[in-house]
Parts: sequence; structure tokens; C-alpha cells
Amino acid sequence: MGDVGNRNFRESEDKMNLLAKKDYVAIAEIIENEYNLFDDTGEDDTEGKHTTRSIAGKLADYFEQDNSRFDRERFMKACGLN
Repeated sequence: MGDVGNRNFRESEDKMNLLAKKDYVAIAEIIENEYNLFDDTGEDDTEGKHTTRSIAGKLADYFEQDNSRFDRERFMKACGLN
């Protein structure tokens, strides 16, 4: 009986989104702040910007798998990477 209860919990847990909107917003804000740090240095740091953009894209890939309603374009714009 314990096994059945655990299986049902795991199945329902798999259907839940891991993150809430506030989490996506906070992550986008962190990425935007990090990306903007490169502008504040006054130096051309295209590698740092590229890395930040790449990380944001990989996170967006993950978020799309987690949440079918995730809006990749909106997230990237919130990251300041439109």
C-alpha cells in the first residue's frame, strides 16, 4: 500500500510545474543585471555577453520543458536579451 501512495505522489509531482511566475521573473532579473554589468565596465566583453545569452537560452529550454505555457520570447525580453 505504501508503494502505491508513493507512486501516485510522484505521478502528480511530475505534472506540477517546478517554478512559479515569480521564479521566472527573479531569474530573468538576475540575468539582466549580470548582462548589464558588462556594459558598466566600459570594455568590450562580447564573450561575457555571449555566455550570459547562452545561459539564458539554456534556461529557457529547460523552462519550456517544465511548463508548456512558458513564453520564451517574453523571458528573453525580460532578461534584456531581445
